[in-house]
Amino acid sequence: MPLHHKAALACAAILCTVASIGWLLASGTQTTDNQTASVKADSPTASTQPGNAVTGPADTAAAQTGKPKQDDEKTLQLLMQPDPNPYYATFGDRLQEVIARRDGQIVDPKRLWAALQEKAAWKPLAGSPDQLPLTAEQRSDGREFISIDPLKIESLVPGDHLEVPIAQANQTYNVVIDHVRSTDGQSMTWSGHIEELPQDNQVTITRGNGLIIGGITTPQGLYALQAHGNQGWIAASTTLFKGGDKHIEVPSSQGDAANDDHPVGH
Repeated sequence: MPLHHKAALACAAILCTVASIGWLLASGTQTTDNQTASVKADSPTASTQPGNAVTGPADTAAAQTGKPKQDDEKTLQLLMQPDPNPYYATFGDRLQEVIARRDGQIVDPKRLWAALQEKAAWKPLAGSPDQLPLTAEQRSDGREFISIDPLKIESLVPGDHLEVPIAQANQTYNVVIDHVRSTDGQSMTWSGHIEELPQDNQVTITRGNGLIIGGITTPQGLYALQAHGNQGWIAASTTLFKGGDKHIEVPSSQGDAANDDHPVGH
């Protein structure tokens, strides 16, 4: 089959997948049997195989949603962009996986794409946000206040690389995401490791119900993360527990590898 025909079939399949969640196309659009992302334990990504071509997908989308044809074509082009993760052929493949993890809830491809372009997990804030439930003493105990985009965390898939800046350690760590787990469809946990360091230097981030919590084990010590919405803090365990030594358990991604939805080999 000519290459341009294959590309056309792939475009049509991805457009139909987006249609099935009601974001781009209204109900009634003709779809193929393999729209739903299928996550396999032996594969880092859910792939959609090309189905039967749909005649004039951009025209159909425009007619059913009232959106200009050019907007639909731009979205289609965005979905076909090469993904930075070698385990995912296109950005559309990543989008399908995020949709599957959300139990079919709507995801804005443009916002997800913008979040994907950010290299760092969060950015520093000059002061302590009023919305954080902290005492006056906690606001001045040395913890670092940060701005975090929850969609950046949600965009992560196995094999992704993420910059984790920690001012208290005077370091920016490069983290590789190893596993993504969803237990109840509401909360999700990303587990990874710091590159070029032993595997016991782990990173775990959990998001659910508007709250993000995490633990980062480094050669300099353990750091805790907490965010409400898009604002939060990160602090060394010694900052949080000045009254004495306390043990903090950070879940290991290795022990849960057999239960993960999306394992990646190294």
